[in-house]
Amino acid sequence: MKVDNFKELLLKKSEDNRNLQVLIKYMKEEYLVDHIVESLKKMASSYSKKNPNAGLTNFGSTMDEFTEGDMIHDALSHHASAYKAALKAGDKKTADKHMSQIHKIMHMSDKVTKDGLNDHSGGKLRIDAIDPKPWERTGKTNVNDKGKFKTDTVGWKYQRANPDYSHLRGAPHESYKGEIRAHGHNKAYPLEEMKVNDKHIHIDDDHDFNGEYQPHPFDSHPVMGIYNTKPSDHNDLKQEEYLKNVDAFNDEGGGLDAYYDMIEARDPEAHAARGSVKHPGVHEDVPGLNIDRETKEAPAAVSTKVDDLPEKAPSLQDMKAQQKSKLQDILANAKPPKAGK
Repeated sequence: MKVDNFKELLLKKSEDNRNLQVLIKYMKEEYLVDHIVESLKKMASSYSKKNPNAGLTNFGSTMDEFTEGDMIHDALSHHASAYKAALKAGDKKTADKHMSQIHKIMHMSDKVTKDGLNDHSGGKLRIDAIDPKPWERTGKTNVNDKGKFKTDTVGWKYQRANPDYSHLRGAPHESYKGEIRAHGHNKAYPLEEMKVNDKHIHIDDDHDFNGEYQPHPFDSHPVMGIYNTKPSDHNDLKQEEYLKNVDAFNDEGGGLDAYYDMIEARDPEAHAARGSVKHPGVHEDVPGLNIDRETKEAPAAVSTKVDDLPEKAPSLQDMKAQQKSKLQDILANAKPPKAGK
């Protein structure tokens, strides 16, 4: 399409805006093309942010409900159990490392099933959890001169080199009262509500915590290293490398074998029962945020007692009679004028 023809199209689209038509008509061709390309680049960037890279979509489409799906459930269960055990031992630093890994797995899972245009797992992965943003907000309360928060909450994307998730162990922020009323969790973050494919994560109160961070086999799955890479940065060469790493993970002696070894070491009945019952609670009880709806103070009641009612207002005739009586009193009391004046 020639630029002149494209200009005609733009002029037609802007026929209701005279100023815009003048701008398009007299704008230099190079300048017009540069601005159009710049706008298209922004659109492409926005599109890439909404869609996972090829490696992540491959992971979702090749996911087997009884391998990766169950591995994710097992990984979240492991890290939640270790998180609680570390907190119980007073090791908040190690506890936060496990919580950081929970955030990474949840972020990855969201990108597979929710961030893109489609569910790339084809329904094989379904994770339900309470949004952690209301708790995150308690650590980001600075506002600008207009009263708006300076820092946005990011939910499962909240990850740091030296993570601190102490905000999850207190009550949520009051700015999320509407959302909190909807799900009813106004105390510490309810990690026990998390479900994978309709099964609650299993939180083991007898988890053997040895004072160190304990990884899970799924942590080393290649998808965990590439899931947050932009599609534009995940080129063909990186995709080929990713697929080779997946083969190595799945081959004999890889991470998949380590996962199956972990499963085989468990009691079959106990393993089958994992997730059938929700854990009573991971965090210690804390004072909850008041989420009762505020009620306006009722106006003062108007008395309807006869004794409290004012006397009947005087009629117009009564008012005239009162004014006439006052005038007569004034004239009667007035002194007569002195002679000669």
